[in-house]
Amino acid sequence: MPGRRHALVLQDRRAVRIVALVLLALAAAYQCFWRIADENTGGDESTYVRAGFA
Repeated sequence: MPGRRHALVLQDRRAVRIVALVLLALAAAYQCFWRIADENTGGDESTYVRAGFA
């Protein structure tokens, strides 16, 4: 049954796309919110921090 096989392939592709989208969203959330309270004073940012406190 070629029609049924084609439908299963489309469902498999849709499932792969949904899983990929979920993984991408989790990776983005991890990048945005992991250690959000930590200071980020690298490079020349310490100069700006000192100037702000002054």
